[in-house]
Amino acid sequence: MVGGFVDVLARLRVGRIEQSELDSARAKILKVYDTPDAGAARLPSYTLNLLCGHRNLTPDEHRAELAAVTVGDLRDVARELHSTALIQVPGRDVEWAGFTSAPQWSTTSRALAGTTHRSPGNDDVALVIGPRSVTLRTPGGEITVRYEACAALQVFPDGARHLTGLDGFTVAVEPTLYDRLGPDRVAVIDAGVPATVVVRMPERDADSIPRPASLPGGGLKSRTRSVLRSLRIGR
Repeated sequence: MVGGFVDVLARLRVGRIEQSELDSARAKILKVYDTPDAGAARLPSYTLNLLCGHRNLTPDEHRAELAAVTVGDLRDVARELHSTALIQVPGRDVEWAGFTSAPQWSTTSRALAGTTHRSPGNDDVALVIGPRSVTLRTPGGEITVRYEACAALQVFPDGARHLTGLDGFTVAVEPTLYDRLGPDRVAVIDAGVPATVVVRMPERDADSIPRPASLPGGGLKSRTRSVLRSLRIGR
């Protein structure tokens, strides 16, 4: 499946696109205007355009823009996509196709000061909470979000804090998953992150709060959820 997708993208990029393929795709898009509820069907896209500041086209304007698309336009778009796109594949890399693997860990050159809070179920996993950053340490590597480079801090009423850095990395601070992680340490995060990036979240139900597998109710579902939320993100 991955190979097939990459092959199609490569074919588009080098310009091996038939006019008949473009005509067929264009005809399928235009069919939306043949339905009696075309306006209602396009309401979600109209709303998205308003939110993003994009212009909403009338049906006639849309038809005219579609009619103006050429095979050369498709080739140019495919080349731009290939040079800037981020591809996510299951359990393998695609360097053989000319793609470079995205960073999996932070590139912090030195350890940042702070208190260490280990995972009760795994001594090799720990959070380091300091006055300038939060770091997740694992056997595979480290992920650090500096407060000054924090894009969003999700604040949960139960004490959890999820930090997303400007580089796309996320660290989930879950007091239920780490030793000695009390309100005083969470307060350090709140004091360090700019208030302009704080996002206050609604209260979570009990099943949504991750717990160590050794606690009652910490079965496979809870363990899986805990790993996904607290170890690392996919970029």
